[in-house]
Amino acid sequence: MAARILGAAALFIFSAAAACGGEKCLACHESHYVEKASCSGCHRGSEETTRKELAHYKLIPGKYAAFLIEGGPAEKGENLIAQARCRRCHTLGGEGALRASSLDSSARRLTSEKILEAVEKPNDNMPDFMFSESGLTALINGIYRAAFSAEEAALTQTVNFTDGKKDKIFEVKCGGCHKALLDEGAEGSRPLGPNLSGVTENEGYRINGELWNGELLEKWLKNPRSVKKNAYMPPIELTEEEIKAAVRALTGSLPRESARR
Repeated sequence: MAARILGAAALFIFSAAAACGGEKCLACHESHYVEKASCSGCHRGSEETTRKELAHYKLIPGKYAAFLIEGGPAEKGENLIAQARCRRCHTLGGEGALRASSLDSSARRLTSEKILEAVEKPNDNMPDFMFSESGLTALINGIYRAAFSAEEAALTQTVNFTDGKKDKIFEVKCGGCHKALLDEGAEGSRPLGPNLSGVTENEGYRINGELWNGELLEKWLKNPRSVKKNAYMPPIELTEEEIKAAVRALTGSLPRESARR
């Protein structure tokens, strides 16, 4: 009887291993969601070895590996990505801008912990979105869902220099309150107002329900309260040429990735 039970258990383990494609993984871990993908299809790592340091190389921990589950945290993450307007600066899922590093390539190159650290402790040119712990978990799941659904991403590492900007119109006239990644690089020093990177693009800010454009920006810079009666920003003394230069800087010419590669 005991032999039959052991035999049945062995058959079950073998069948589960075959289904998820990770026989060596099941030496330490229970199988789950075998209908979704193999072990490495969700968690990355390697199924070809039992050596932990190799099997767990760039492993995606369980709470970040739910991106294939319908109704899971990835859906909330996708909403957060849209709300935070990540694609104003980053490429994700083959869509977005090239102002900052491609999240498609970052998702493949970096560990979950490194991505988490970049969001929790942003560099000087990235806003601090102050996501909750559950929001961060959802966000990383959303990044993985979008990145892994796109075709293999080319490595894109954008470097933004901040030296030598003191003669630039945005740095001098706007940088005291705003930051932005512009064609010329990173500008601005104090994030008192919104980050204006990609402000006129599809995922940019709206004013009175309308997407920003060059004409609206020019009108706003002449007198913010002519666009929005209760605007917090006071009028700034700018010449016509300075206004046009600021609009050119903010509308920019940085290319966007194609809708889907």
